[in-house]
Amino acid sequence: MSIKKTIQFYADLADGRGHELVSVSNTETPSQGTVTIFCKNCNNKFTTSAVSYQNARKTGCPNCKAKAVQEFWTGKSRTKSPEETAKQAVIIKHKQKLRKEKSLAYANLQGPEDLKQKLLSEPNPYNDFIVTHLDKPVVGKLTEGSTPLTLKGLEADEVGPLLGKAKLEKHHIIPLHAGGPDVPWNLIYLTPEDHIKAHELRALVYNEPGDRYAVRLRGNGTNLSERRLEANRLGDQTRFEQGTGIYAPGASAKGGRIGGAVKSHLKDLKHASKMTDVVSSALYEGSRWKHQKTGVVVTIKPQTVFTLPQLVDKLIEALPSCPDKDLLSQAQTTTITCNLARVIKKQRTSAYGWTLL
Repeated sequence: MSIKKTIQFYADLADGRGHELVSVSNTETPSQGTVTIFCKNCNNKFTTSAVSYQNARKTGCPNCKAKAVQEFWTGKSRTKSPEETAKQAVIIKHKQKLRKEKSLAYANLQGPEDLKQKLLSEPNPYNDFIVTHLDKPVVGKLTEGSTPLTLKGLEADEVGPLLGKAKLEKHHIIPLHAGGPDVPWNLIYLTPEDHIKAHELRALVYNEPGDRYAVRLRGNGTNLSERRLEANRLGDQTRFEQGTGIYAPGASAKGGRIGGAVKSHLKDLKHASKMTDVVSSALYEGSRWKHQKTGVVVTIKPQTVFTLPQLVDKLIEALPSCPDKDLLSQAQTTTITCNLARVIKKQRTSAYGWTLL
């Protein structure tokens, strides 16, 4: 729960920035209104939203910011010279050419099975390391288009280190700088420590600059997870104290709306895992539906529909203009899906004119 921001809070905040709080538009809930501030540095008044002023990275004064930007760019060009632009274009073109030439070595790889077979057929410390992690649950199996996330068969003390104590990072098995394809099946998720180790092993085996740069950039990988967690904790504490991020007014509601709007295959699989076996099997393995009044028959092919709302969309799309189509389009999704689920479980013979063949 976020801390309620009072008028005194904004007065203290302004004082600490060399400002003076003149007024607030919403005296009951200041954080939901605007604040008028007098800046003692530039002797100007400005009005902005309370949240914007609260979240400002520096002082929040637009006049001081504009002056600082102007001073920074004095005597400097904001655009690259024609010579610099031409030089950069040549470098980019050269890199693209090299990457394309290197990618020819992997043109025969068409999927995860081909990639794994290549790793097994060319044993070395790096390939052996990757193959070992490909077979681990959760780690290495989170990318879309690959094996879906599953925690079945894992004890609680096994899940914790994988998801709670370590932030997983993406790693291209065949790096892009080496001509590897930028596709989901060429990705694996590793802990920060394993990610560094992967680049170290690859640098030893292939001696490519890209891997050496990656190791040098990351530096000492010891206790990376612990340091990352500590940074996250401090950041969360700051957000809580300032009422920003997830603690900002209305952030939870906004996040919920965004989460519901974003679609993904992994999310579909997660929803499917919560269904009863009968409904999940009917969707995953395919089914045939017939509309009694119009005679329309819809065949759902295996592995094309994973959730009941997706099934509803298919049924609506197949129907010509009729009362049942209007009803399906206007009724609440939860009501429709519950009724269709009852048809699948044979608790009723039909719903909205649709029967399961």
